Amino acid sequence: MGADLLVVAPNRDSPFVEADVRALSEHIATERIAVEDCGGKFGLIAELRRRFARGEGRALMLWFLAPGYALESIALARLYSRPVVVMTGGLDVDYVPELGLGGLKWPHNRLRQKLGLRYADLVLSMSAYSLERIKALATPRRLELVPMGVDVGRFSPAGEKEPLVLSVCFEITRRTAPLKGLPAMIEAASLLPDVPFVVVGRGGGDDGLQRLQESATDNVSFTERFISDGELLALYRRAAVYVQVSAHEGFGLAAAESMACECVPVVTDNHALNEVVGDAGIHVPYGDGAATAAAISRALASPELGKAARRRIQENFSFERRAERLVEIFLPLVGATRPRGKGASSSATP
Repeated sequence: MGADLLVVAPNRDSPFVEADVRALSEHIATERIAVEDCGGKFGLIAELRRRFARGEGRALMLWFLAPGYALESIALARLYSRPVVVMTGGLDVDYVPELGLGGLKWPHNRLRQKLGLRYADLVLSMSAYSLERIKALATPRRLELVPMGVDVGRFSPAGEKEPLVLSVCFEITRRTAPLKGLPAMIEAASLLPDVPFVVVGRGGGDDGLQRLQESATDNVSFTERFISDGELLALYRRAAVYVQVSAHEGFGLAAAESMACECVPVVTDNHALNEVVGDAGIHVPYGDGAATAAAISRALASPELGKAARRRIQENFSFERRAERLVEIFLPLVGATRPRGKGASSSATP
């Protein structure tokens, strides 16, 4: 029997998408379809049409309102009378003019995103900030805030902290480096020569990583690759401070994971990072390396903020809370339940 819920994601390597699929699969037969496995938009639409024609996919979830294919996917689902839920990511419903990034950059994409938000049966936002951006763009039929969540049992402190500063940008390119505020962090590291910094992330096909390395001082090390979940958890547990001084975040999951491990967060004072960190961290202006260095020094001297950071994630952003809400949303949409552990969770290759 085919899946009752089809979850469409751009690729097969998104840990937060896979976490949602696993949680939903405990109650609903769920399958993730990666657009990259389908060969792009036209392959995806053909695959969805085949699934719907066979009676599969009682509901469709789009992880991201991707400008390239979301509107067509929504239209096809409506043609087959399938309810559609869109989980927005942040930049797909926003625009950062300083960097020329975001799903609303071009007028035709802005129109596509507006139509997608209007015609989806339900739009989910991962932060209050993104929810307000959605409201400014369109009036969805139904709009709900369902924040991202952290597995606080797994992401937890262990042992003594080191005076280590950590930042994560999974793929470092000329585009993502300024988006994640890495130049400001590198400048901050130059002002704190006795403090070790680690930047997690691989190169992304251009010279963005190389340029960043050339500008870095000797106290900054780069993993230059994707690291395993276990390696990342070990770094979260070692680091005293986590820096995410981004130009934009729809939520900031890596920051939240680090907070659950009692890292003191240093983040920019705008976008969704404000609501994730609250008063359990230190906020700085975007692009200000000197202010970031001062904040890091303060964070290293404030270990009590690490404990406050963990409490904030436990109380407000646990994955258990997110999973419960997602199941509540999707069970009535598919019209059937599955015994715990009987759902299917897999990737689809046409």
